[in-house]
Amino acid sequence: MEVIISYSDVNGDLGTIDADDLTIKVKDSRLDDFDWYHVPPLAPNSEELEIEGTFSIHLNPLFLLGNGYEENTHFSIQLKDRAQNWSNQITTPTVSIRDSL
Repeated sequence: MEVIISYSDVNGDLGTIDADDLTIKVKDSRLDDFDWYHVPPLAPNSEELEIEGTFSIHLNPLFLLGNGYEENTHFSIQLKDRAQNWSNQITTPTVSIRDSL
């Protein structure tokens, strides 16, 4: 599943070069823990300038947790900048996960 995020940042410090630096957290409402993802730098040459745009997050595969044939969930998402500040939290619309029978 892919989620497209719109962003706006006044100093352009979103994303990092280090692929091991996980700066975006995504929580499936059915689960207790977050999944973490890397975001590459969104400003050219990591310059400090006002930026805005969109980027995609390719989420880990979704699966049914219970014994039913369908479950609904939504995702809460937050992004951390290089100054360690967290963005506002956004929540996706409801997503239906269905058995492929």
